[in-house]
Amino acid sequence: MECKVLDITINSAKDLQDVNLFFKMQVYAVVSIQDYNLIKDDTCTQITPIDKDCGPNPEWNFPMKFCVNTFASQLNRLILVVELKADKKLGNKDIGEVQVPVKELLDRFGESNNEKSVSYSVITPSGEAKGLLYFTYKFS
Repeated sequence: MECKVLDITINSAKDLQDVNLFFKMQVYAVVSIQDYNLIKDDTCTQITPIDKDCGPNPEWNFPMKFCVNTFASQLNRLILVVELKADKKLGNKDIGEVQVPVKELLDRFGESNNEKSVSYSVITPSGEAKGLLYFTYKFS
């Protein structure tokens, strides 16, 4: 199995929800690489630190590394999933998520050695696009 290392930094999110809903909210991101053919593997999941009192615009600038199976990614089976959650005293609340095919990231990266900066719409649990997630990445 040939692997490439995906170096990704989850930078920030903007305009996630109504400011009043997230005043003094603690937001974090749960990041994973999922294979459409397999059940979710929690060993491939990483979590950013919590950004406390961030309102609708959390910032993390948190680096992560994932091993990506190049064969599975070329078959478009792998997806990068970033789930945004609010940490509340009475339990966590799903804010929304971003799903990006790893093949799309590989194709956009090409033969470059330079880090790429991208943004994707955050999709709320109700299916509405609300806010943007910003991250940088490169493959090695």
